[in-house]
Amino acid sequence: MENQSKTCTNCRYSYYAQDRSRHPTIGLLRQHCKSKEYNSAKYTQKMFEEDRKGNHCRFWAPIDENNDKGEKDNEEQLLGRGA
Repeated sequence: MENQSKTCTNCRYSYYAQDRSRHPTIGLLRQHCKSKEYNSAKYTQKMFEEDRKGNHCRFWAPIDENNDKGEKDNEEQLLGRGA
């Protein structure tokens, strides 16, 4: 876990959903974030740009293997099988 790279793909809050806005017939998968802080108006463009330099955002959290909050398995969501 110590050497794990911090990317959106291995973050607890990351998931994929179909984006039909650009390709209505295809619905390509697009990565999203379900972190309330990330989606808050308080998270500014400047903060976003600072985070991009580090390749992960300040709200990154490891995937919870125990899943004790009853959330859907993040790995299933990352593979496009989740909600």
